[in-house]
Amino acid sequence: MKERIPCEIIQDLLPLYIDGLTQDKTNEYIREHLNSCEICKNKYNNMTDKIRNEEKEKEIFPEIDYLKKVKKKNQKKVVFSALASFAILIAIVLSKLYVFGFPITDYHTQMSVAEQNAEIKGQIYNPSYVYSHYKIKNGNIIIYGCLSSVWNKNQDFLINYDCSYGNININRETITSSGKVITALANKLYSIRNPYIGDMPANGEISEALGICKNLGNYTNSLQTTKEPYGWTLEFTGNVTKFNETKFNSTMQSYACVLLAMIDNCGEISWNYVCDGKLCTKTFTAEDAKQITGNDIKSYSSSSENVQNLLNLVNIK
Repeated sequence: MKERIPCEIIQDLLPLYIDGLTQDKTNEYIREHLNSCEICKNKYNNMTDKIRNEEKEKEIFPEIDYLKKVKKKNQKKVVFSALASFAILIAIVLSKLYVFGFPITDYHTQMSVAEQNAEIKGQIYNPSYVYSHYKIKNGNIIIYGCLSSVWNKNQDFLINYDCSYGNININRETITSSGKVITALANKLYSIRNPYIGDMPANGEISEALGICKNLGNYTNSLQTTKEPYGWTLEFTGNVTKFNETKFNSTMQSYACVLLAMIDNCGEISWNYVCDGKLCTKTFTAEDAKQITGNDIKSYSSSSENVQNLLNLVNIK
């Protein structure tokens, strides 16, 4: 009688036996043991059943592994694409902020024209921004600023423009094709000229643009629209000293010229003020304005260039 081999040894040999890697003599011992040992036989059957099921799954569903590989590959592509898109977006944002910039308006300019060549010097107010570049679009110079960086800390800019190309606007000012500079104030006044003196809000907008209240003090208004010449009276509420009276009236006379020009049917401008306890009244008519300017005062409202001519004549900056 052959000596019985322990179950532990047989069970250790089963994987090799199933794969056909054991010798014939060993196979004989294993088969004899399996015939006589129900435990090892069940273990052997379980192992072979498991292998058969795995092979069957591979035969029936060979595409599953392929699909898993494809899915894994696609997931990698999606992650890579997302990271690449994010990197591109960051690059675009950084380029926008630090290189190409964005339109800005918080800057001041000084302009000079010589022989049809305009020189525009400017400086950006905001300390966080620096100059990037400029573009010309629809007759307007657009200044682009970007965030300050180690490679760009320049807030000053210089633009040269050939006036023969036509009118150009920058910072609410205009350089004409003839080389004349029209200030922001002249452009503003031309845009808000008022056809009817009875429109008090429109009158007030012109006065605000001129800075009458800021420069001469508060006042109340009264209109005379019952008969021509139609008039507007500014009744100043503060006192004017004798020392400042001449300058006050001279300044108000300059403002009156502009008011008469910008309000079409206004024939006279009056103003009241108190000086040394005495109420004083001055009236300035369209005819008075003609004597100063040499032209019909209403003709100055025909264009922004003519408005600028008027401002120059009456010394309003």
